[in-house]
Amino acid sequence: MSSENQSSSDNAEGSGTLIHQEQSEGTLNLDVGSTDTNKLHDPQLPSQSDSITNAEPDTSKGGILKGIKTFFAKEVEEVSNVPTVKITFHVHLPSLNYVEGYPVIIGNIEELGNWEEPIVKLKQLKSEREHMHSNHSHWYSDPISIQNDRFENEIRYRYAYFVPKPKPEEKSKGITSIFKKGDKSKDDEKDKGESVDKKKKGKDAEKDKIESVDKKKKGKDAENESSSKDSKKNKNELNMREDGNDLVNETAKTQANDTSTTEDPSAKDGQDSIEDQKNKETKSDKKHKDTRNKEEGDLYFEDEAQIIDTLENFQPDTFPEEHYSFLSVTMTAVIQLNVDNRSFDWLKLFEIARIIDPKFTFIDAIQELRYNNIDDRVKNFLKEFIKHAKPVVNLIKDLNIYSNIGRWLFSNCNSFETLLFVWMDVIDHTKDRDFHLLRHFRPRVDKLVSSSRATLLANQFSLIPEELCVEVAEIFKAKALLLLKHRSIEWDKNNSEAILQILKDPQLDWSKDEFLEAMGRVSESSKHNLLLTFPPLLNYWFDSRFKTLKTNKLPEICRNWYFHLIELINGSDLHDSNDSKFIFAIYKNLSNIFPIVGKYENIFNDMLKVTVDHVMNCAVSDILSVTPQIATLEKEISVSYGEMVKTMLRKSVHKIDNNLIKILLQVCGCDNEILDIQSVLSEDIVCSVMTNLEAKGDIVKDHTKLSTTILNLLNTFRFWRLIFNATGRVEKLYSHPYVKQVQRYIHEFAKVMIGEDITLRSLNEILKYDTDILYQFFNFSINNKEVISKDLIKKHRKDCHGYLLRMDQLRTFYDRFCPIDKVKDVQKFLDDITNLNNNLEYLALKDALSDNHWGIHKKNMNSSRRAHRIANSHEIGRS
Repeated sequence: MSSENQSSSDNAEGSGTLIHQEQSEGTLNLDVGSTDTNKLHDPQLPSQSDSITNAEPDTSKGGILKGIKTFFAKEVEEVSNVPTVKITFHVHLPSLNYVEGYPVIIGNIEELGNWEEPIVKLKQLKSEREHMHSNHSHWYSDPISIQNDRFENEIRYRYAYFVPKPKPEEKSKGITSIFKKGDKSKDDEKDKGESVDKKKKGKDAEKDKIESVDKKKKGKDAENESSSKDSKKNKNELNMREDGNDLVNETAKTQANDTSTTEDPSAKDGQDSIEDQKNKETKSDKKHKDTRNKEEGDLYFEDEAQIIDTLENFQPDTFPEEHYSFLSVTMTAVIQLNVDNRSFDWLKLFEIARIIDPKFTFIDAIQELRYNNIDDRVKNFLKEFIKHAKPVVNLIKDLNIYSNIGRWLFSNCNSFETLLFVWMDVIDHTKDRDFHLLRHFRPRVDKLVSSSRATLLANQFSLIPEELCVEVAEIFKAKALLLLKHRSIEWDKNNSEAILQILKDPQLDWSKDEFLEAMGRVSESSKHNLLLTFPPLLNYWFDSRFKTLKTNKLPEICRNWYFHLIELINGSDLHDSNDSKFIFAIYKNLSNIFPIVGKYENIFNDMLKVTVDHVMNCAVSDILSVTPQIATLEKEISVSYGEMVKTMLRKSVHKIDNNLIKILLQVCGCDNEILDIQSVLSEDIVCSVMTNLEAKGDIVKDHTKLSTTILNLLNTFRFWRLIFNATGRVEKLYSHPYVKQVQRYIHEFAKVMIGEDITLRSLNEILKYDTDILYQFFNFSINNKEVISKDLIKKHRKDCHGYLLRMDQLRTFYDRFCPIDKVKDVQKFLDDITNLNNNLEYLALKDALSDNHWGIHKKNMNSSRRAHRIANSHEIGRS
């Protein structure tokens, strides 16, 4: 519009406004009579210079004649002594070829017409109509004279398309508004559509009927409503609030609507309803539908590219700086539409934005780019941004403006990799810029980095340049701790190794408390792979600067970790709670971490205690069976295990029996009756058993007769054979006092046997055992030297048997063949035989074998043999 104010676009609500308010309300006063023309004229338009006149100041209002600033022209005249302003409207409209009508202006004063009788028709120059196949966007009106007193109240106008009715007899003609206000109430829309009689109604009525577009206090004009917050007009200027952003969007929406003759919904008086218009659809309406169907989908505006090209070629000396805000509004509108259409052409406008929108406020209108979730689109966008926008943005000196653009770029990065690309390749870094940008960069990093997978988190951190690591380290540490906190995350081997890598990364600069927190969360995990990362973490702690820092938390963390690891092993399918494999798995894990904690006695002892507490709940046989395997572990571990086993056996072993033999075989891992001691641990346990037996003293007692001791030892022959025939590590066993004592007793008794000093009773008891057993028993020796031969044992067996047989022959002879009444001294012989039999425990073998041993019975030997044989034959016969 041109006069003393002209707009090339419409406002956000689709209406233009001429404002006149008192200064106390923070608006502009229009004081006609200014001699300041400040004329800018379109060379293609008819000259209007002859209609421009000067008016005297209105001293009654105390006004100062000031110019009405316009884009193209202004005209002020006085007719019949009534001051007037000539207004020429200029506007860029989208192509509406499918509408069979023409654009008009309606307003709330009679000079502008109304919905019922539009009198201001817009037109195009012939050259423009022919340009681009009649699609040129520029329209203008004839000059309209408006009396100055009209400006005492608010003047509002709206662009519309006038569509003639298909039936000429109808009284009213339809008007299609190219702007619709979806955010206003129905009552407001009705008020706007009604005809306005300015002369009969006051200022308050006008505000109820027509939306007020008030100027904010201290020069905050209507561009502030359409995101052009930087354009501030002089408080005495005439302002036309025409938001080009909504002009373009609302126009495109109207083009896509499924109706060709839609009236303002509030314009009920004097015109047909929308439904009536639909029911009377003409061929023109059908044409509109066909066009809409072809373009249904994205918003469409034919002249979008032309406007961009026009703005791109803008020359700064074309318009006064105070009118740049209007261009800024138009630029913002076309940029928003271009973005909505997923195009990058708008990036060319950064250069012009540097002039007409130096604060680049248009960014606020496109906070979320439509293509920011499509990788290829984002890459292409950044490529174009670097080409067109980056050179301009790099020239920005204001840190707040630059950081705002950086924030906008960051917010539209849909991946961490894209965000890093923007930081490294798009941003022109300086120390001051980085300080401001990092406030926006860090939150975006926090949003984009992974919170579900450690592998992705580690990979993302590896992409960060070294100089930037310190700026985002806290974010990655927080994410890592969050990952460790979530119990539902599955920790496979790769993710476990990745979190270990993160925790050990020196660039993250973990503090003592942070690292302890991470170790604590690992120690409380129920995931096997994650628990296995604890030993390397602990090792990292002791190898780093942390080891010099005092903390009471570490032993408890280690104890908790080992407890949870044991619980996990115990609950797995591989091991039963009473399985020897489970027991060894516990000690094996302790062995794995021993190189790390072994030299820290308090930590290691805590872990040993946890181990023993779990193992003691298992079966004794399962515990003993893993002894050979435990013996292969570190000495500190095997010794601890040995002490536990010895304590158990001390309480459970009370005597030598088959169970004790089984225990010894399990301790040594033997499958047969040979005790093969292959480790110091097994030897130590066996020796402990011998110590316990010695303390019991049930078999060998110093005050016991040798023969009785030997008999006791023979009763436990299997055990002693196991001990004296043991192989492997037997040095300690054979040097055990109890073993040596038993061996000494056996050797002493062997000497008695050899010297025939053994009593016949003892010999008779000993000879109850098999010759092979006796032979092994009496030859138990460390050097395997034979002490007693089998022949000697056989001889002693023969001699003892012969002596007892003679005693039996003599008694049979005297009892059965020498009656007392016939043999006078037979009782003497019987008494002597009885005496000999009663003293067998004192009668040494060698004495019994002497020639004079039988004395008075010697002459009866032959008779007694014959009598015994006869008696036995008679016994056989009776049986």
